Parts: sequence; structure tokens; C-alpha cells
Amino acid sequence: MLDRFIGTSREAIARGASAIVPFANGTQTLAYKAGLIKEGIDRVPVLDAVSIAVKAAETLAVLNALRVHASRKLCIYGHPDEETFARILRIHEDSFRILHEGLKK
Repeated sequence: MLDRFIGTSREAIARGASAIVPFANGTQTLAYKAGLIKEGIDRVPVLDAVSIAVKAAETLAVLNALRVHASRKLCIYGHPDEETFARILRIHEDSFRILHEGLKK
């Protein structure tokens, strides 16, 4: 399973992935025990998804203590309209590899 994870990760890296985030089927534990969280794969970091979730929760707790609250009512997580989305994609297309129909010219 480790060899398959590393192989799949290398395929993603070859397609431009700048980080690997293992999630399902015990890959997080496998990556940790194999030392990939510390060493990465081919100089690409393998992130600890559990630590990321915990740090995000800690950050929200600190912000809450500062009386800064995340809002679910402002549509912060809402999807922009098609025109706005296409404009955002065009702004970033020179800096990032974005595979999306909104960029087809």
C-alpha cells in the first residue's frame, strides 16, 4: 500500500501537485509511520491532515476569544456567479495550473 501511495503521489507531483494530503483508508497513519510527513516525497511535503484540522480549530478558538466570529450567513463559502468565477480564474491562470472549463478560450 505504501508503494502504491508513493507512486500515486509521484503521478500527482508530475502533474503539478505542490503538496500531498493523505486522507482515506489509513493513508494518513501509513504516511506518518513511513516518515513521509517529516521527509515528503521528492521534495514535496506530505501534510498531516489531522494536524491541519486541529490547527484550524485552534485558530478559530483564538479568533473567537478575540471576538472575531466565522459567519455562515454571509455566503463566504458561496460560489460566485459564472462571470466573476471566470474573471478570478483568468487573474490566476498565469501563476497556477488551473484545469477548468471557465478558462477555455
